[in-house]
Amino acid sequence: MSKVIIVVEGKTDELILNAVSPRSLQRKIQFVVGSGRYSAQSIARTILAYERQPVALVLDADTTDESKVKEQVAYFQKALGEVASDIPYQAFIVVPEIEIILFENQTYLEKLAQRKISQEELDYAQTAPKKALERFLGGRSVSPMHAALKQLDDITLKSIHDHPLMKGLCNFVDLASHFAEREAIAA
Repeated sequence: MSKVIIVVEGKTDELILNAVSPRSLQRKIQFVVGSGRYSAQSIARTILAYERQPVALVLDADTTDESKVKEQVAYFQKALGEVASDIPYQAFIVVPEIEIILFENQTYLEKLAQRKISQEELDYAQTAPKKALERFLGGRSVSPMHAALKQLDDITLKSIHDHPLMKGLCNFVDLASHFAEREAIAA
């Protein structure tokens, strides 16, 4: 079975998405890791043009400015569309960075921090989730991301699955996997 390719900026992005993706999605996807946003874009374009596989490109916005986010979405959609012909593709820009999807459940965050999380800290996390996560895990010997992902539970995963990124990825993969299956049968 041909899979939908999800191209991400780095290893941490793959680690997060792999840990939080529903099982039904995991069977239909394959991750490819770039070394930064433009490397990821180049890889996604190459897969579309030469391997003719459906591609989801997942990038951090690195901003909360809505107009800049819209510009990024338009830019990366156009860049992928230039080489896609009839292959399904989608650029997903995560505001401000992918770690934000771990902030969907306050109980989970308090479990990570081992204390109550204030509204001020939650507000800060909306603009700098990676830094907030590091703060909540404060100085533990294990990598902060591995520690955070080890503590995911079913309730937290369900709330993460409701995040717009995860809903969008699931919808795209469902649609694109039908294309991938047809292409595999035709080949």
